[in-house]
Amino acid sequence: VIGVIIRRTAMYYHVDINGPCDGLLGVLEFEGATKRNKPDLQSGDVVFCRVVICNADMQPILSCKSPAFNKSWVSGEALFMQLKKGYVFECAVNWCHRLNRIHEPHLKYLAQYFPFELAIGVNGRVWCQAMNTTYTLLLSNIIKNGEYLNMKQFQIMVHSLLKQYGVSGAQ
Repeated sequence: VIGVIIRRTAMYYHVDINGPCDGLLGVLEFEGATKRNKPDLQSGDVVFCRVVICNADMQPILSCKSPAFNKSWVSGEALFMQLKKGYVFECAVNWCHRLNRIHEPHLKYLAQYFPFELAIGVNGRVWCQAMNTTYTLLLSNIIKNGEYLNMKQFQIMVHSLLKQYGVSGAQ
């Protein structure tokens, strides 16, 4: 999920995960974090994390440790971590699930025109970052507006927007 830090206590970050209650992210729940070496997240920071425990009777417990991917948060190569810069927006949860598929044609088509980074949470939030602000906002608008389009309509929309904004590769 993609969450926003609401407040910080000594042992936990309280994270808005777009759900019925806030999630709890332990300050040591980052790959390679120790008592002396841990991320210093502030209110308003965006994190990409996973839900470890979720019950109806308690707050969701979050973690930024990946069971399969073992890179330290310090290196900036971790799978789950703080998302710096970029732009966060909300989409329908169903669209986020479709975009998260391995061989998703919409994102492959967009990648032909300019490089970008994308983090898609299953809670309906998407974080994107491109080489500049114009491309980042263009990417977010394309993703938001592409939900109900078939692939041909999506290609036409992308082509016309890229041409309008003068992105190279769109004739």
